[in-house]
Formats: sequence, structure tokens, C-alpha cells
Amino acid sequence: MQPLNKHQKLTLGLTLWALLAGFVILIPQLPQSVDKKIDLPFIPATESGKALIFFGFSACHGVCPTTLSGLSRTLNEIDPSQRPTVYFIDIDENSSQKLASRYAKQFHPNFQGFHPSLLQMKRLKSNFGLNFSVVNTGINHRGRTYLLERRDGNWWLVKVYNPETYSLDTLAEEFIET
Repeated sequence: MQPLNKHQKLTLGLTLWALLAGFVILIPQLPQSVDKKIDLPFIPATESGKALIFFGFSACHGVCPTTLSGLSRTLNEIDPSQRPTVYFIDIDENSSQKLASRYAKQFHPNFQGFHPSLLQMKRLKSNFGLNFSVVNTGINHRGRTYLLERRDGNWWLVKVYNPETYSLDTLAEEFIET
């Protein structure tokens, strides 16, 4: 085997850098499989044994209404016996339980809204690795959707979906039993 010439080394180097950059950019965008027990005493067991959780706020004009509308369309495509319960968790500390419930229901009658206390929010931040901040009149947040599964009386976080990349069709397949 002959040693690589200057042009081949450059091409190989650029190819390796492009592959590395692709991995660095794409890997965080893929749904992340997880298997972590989550303490959620305010979420009861559901018939399907699965739940979707979305953290947002009712005054959001971006990812929140877009994601919740998409989840509503997806839910309508799933057999009612296989549908997960969708929980909208309002992260705005100035909100209320009533506002969180009303906001969730405007997207789908089966969506559940929840406004956590400060102590519950602290636990949720820790359990889900949430990172958000107040910016002017809004809240800067990631807009991820979390898939939970009920096993042996406990909720387990099994998958995290990034808002920019997950497909609603793929999400619907999670709930269709074969």
C-alpha cells in the first residue's frame, strides 16, 4: 500500500471533519431513548400506560401552540384505546392551574393542564433536566416532548423528542400496538 499524497490527505481530513461536524449537529436532534424512573405523583395511571408531557407556557407564541396543535392532530389518528394522556405543564410561575387547564383543553379536549407549585417545579426541573429562563414578557425554553411509560406502578421516562426534528407520524407509531 502506498502512502497518501498531499491531495488525498487533505480530502481524507476534510471528510473526517465533515463527518464529525455532522454527528455533532445531528445527534442532539434525534429522539433520545432514556430509561429513567420519574416521580410524578400528580399524574395518575392512564389506560394506555403511556403519557406525553410538554413543558410550556400559555402566553407562548412559538413552539408551544405549534407542538400542542401537532400533538392534537397526532392523537386524533390513534385509536382511542391506545392514546396516551397528554399533559401540558405550565412553567410560568405567574400562571394558575385554571389557566394551564384551559390552555391545554383549547388544543384537545383530552389534554390535561397542570400548573406545578414552586417545589414541584424544582423537582420537575431536576427530573427532566429542564433549563428555561424568563426573557422580557416570555420564557425561553426548549419545547421538548417527553414520552413516559407506566411500569410496576411507576412512571419511566423512555424518550425525549426535540421540537425541530421529530415527526408526528413517528410519534403516532409509538402508540400503535401491532
